[in-house]
Amino acid sequence: MNLFIVSGAPNTGKSTTVYHLCTYLLNLGYVKTDIPYNGKRYSTSTSFPPILANDFSCLLEKEGKKVLIHTATDDVFNIDALVNSINNHKPSIVITTCRDFGDWPRDYFCSQLKLVNSFILASTSDIDIEEFPLSRITRRTTRFATAYEWYFINSTHQIEKILSLPPYSI
Repeated sequence: MNLFIVSGAPNTGKSTTVYHLCTYLLNLGYVKTDIPYNGKRYSTSTSFPPILANDFSCLLEKEGKKVLIHTATDDVFNIDALVNSINNHKPSIVITTCRDFGDWPRDYFCSQLKLVNSFILASTSDIDIEEFPLSRITRRTTRFATAYEWYFINSTHQIEKILSLPPYSI
């Protein structure tokens, strides 16, 4: 299994970034099946960057490749739901979120996925891991929107490039 994690402090855009990646994969021809573990589902946004992207979980498939997308990992319930989805659907790729280093949800996340929690995540099994950390935009007043859009576009562009290469090859 190949694990791609978008990480960061609360309210840094982790779920919004993963939401964008789901839209990106759907545009590449992946077919989506919702996994409504929390009653929420992915729904198409008309804004860019997406505004107020709800947490969701879904399975995307194309040419035999299964990609599990799961946005919420900030509490025990949601982390356990991620682990259950991995066990039930056996995806080759998981795209998810994780809190930043030093936050308790990250500790629980790592223990449940059998990862070594360090500044650079490591696996105790055959999981290939890539972590893409996000940070907060601190600009104020009228410059915030432009700075955020620049940051979001460049971050998602870099992530799309990473996911296009092995071992993901999306």
